[in-house]
Amino acid sequence: MVDRPVSTLEMDRMFSSWSLEQRQMFLEKKHKSLPRFLYRYRPAHESKQYIGDVAIRGWLHMSHPQDFNDPYDCAAKHDFSGSKTDWRYRLKRVFKIGNYSSSEEAKLVRQAVKDRVGSKSRLKTAFHSSIQELGIVCFSANPDHLLMWSHYGKNHEGFCWVIDPAKDSRATLYKAIKVQYQDDLPVFKHLQRNYENQFPSVLTTKFSAWCYEEEHRFIETNRQIAEAKKMYFHPDAIVGIIFGARCSDETKQKVRRVLNERLAKGLDPVDEYQAVMKSDKYKLEITAVN
Repeated sequence: MVDRPVSTLEMDRMFSSWSLEQRQMFLEKKHKSLPRFLYRYRPAHESKQYIGDVAIRGWLHMSHPQDFNDPYDCAAKHDFSGSKTDWRYRLKRVFKIGNYSSSEEAKLVRQAVKDRVGSKSRLKTAFHSSIQELGIVCFSANPDHLLMWSHYGKNHEGFCWVIDPAKDSRATLYKAIKVQYQDDLPVFKHLQRNYENQFPSVLTTKFSAWCYEEEHRFIETNRQIAEAKKMYFHPDAIVGIIFGARCSDETKQKVRRVLNERLAKGLDPVDEYQAVMKSDKYKLEITAVN
């Protein structure tokens, strides 16, 4: 279907123009790490307005890394190994951001190369600033994990959206990246020539204790879009909702009122499911609601 290198913009346009069957085929062949469905756990106190933002208006709230519950999230071990030429090349790129004349820039680079302590601090600050300007939306590949329902479904009282990336004709959700889990921090080599290429690895690596989340992340690198904290997608990508084992009738009715509004606007119906506690083991069973 796509057998040549294409830009992200061109890929988005192609994905949007394809039929549902073509998108499904593309994801099966080219994006094998992306699960068939993505899941988004939410607490019972989610407002009717925000439920409508997701199910009708088609946007999810993006977070900045500093808002995450893991202080190590998006952290890295900083590596400054390299030659004087590497330092000069990297620092020249730093000072090109400012409005300096060529002679001023050359002078600043010479001084910075000598002041390695100050330069390391400058590069670390630039790294953290770049990270914190990003917008991230987190999903899971697992709809029935007890801890996910306890933490993100708030004591199993909330609900979980079932999302089909293939039905997102706005070509957003298919770009979610699978998170990798390990015991050591990822290494960020500041003096590597194409140092920007290391950011995706940093942003999608977490401590191994978090592996039960089976997380996938959408990452917005455009600063203005990230500041708005809205990740837009086609609302027909919302194909189901799972109510938690302790989800109250009040919460269910709140959600169903929004889903009725969605139907009235001509959007696809959303299938309902219920998480049920097994009586003989520590396990949830997801059953369809008739």
